[in-house]
Amino acid sequence: MPIHSDLESFISGGNLIISTSLNKYEKILIDILKFLINKKKLNGILVTVNKPCDIILSTLEKNKVDTKKLVIVDCVSSTVDKKEDNKIFLKRPFNPTDVSIELGRLTKKEEYKFIIFDTLTTILTYDSMTIIRFLQHTLSDFLTRRKLTIILAIDPDFNDIKMKLVSQFCNKIISV
Repeated sequence: MPIHSDLESFISGGNLIISTSLNKYEKILIDILKFLINKKKLNGILVTVNKPCDIILSTLEKNKVDTKKLVIVDCVSSTVDKKEDNKIFLKRPFNPTDVSIELGRLTKKEEYKFIIFDTLTTILTYDSMTIIRFLQHTLSDFLTRRKLTIILAIDPDFNDIKMKLVSQFCNKIISV
């Protein structure tokens, strides 16, 4: 897939927005994870505000993605903070403070080489300016620490001011 060469180019650090349509979104996410985990043998983190992690894990396992190399921070399906194996459930829907604490704790470990935010379109429906500041800080921090950060976006409007503010901290925007 053409996206693989872009992922390869930024594997040692970079911020990417990957823009896609709703009907391609799941296939693109699976392809990215297969490439990074199965082919490149990298460990990573997926922050989800779209689907519960059990549904994501089931889909990934059906598609033969090595889910042992992935930690999922689930911001949608819990009413209490809890941790299980490779799943972290946050009780508040995409709270930047909670997400920041978990990402900080996880990315201190050198084993995690990439972070995926699923999806920017949903994340920006929350308290926009707080989220934008969080994303700008997080993208700058991960770039400094040479992590690959991927932000999935479903049919984004790049003329929207919020999207412009986030995209200015990305090395590349890829439309697939």
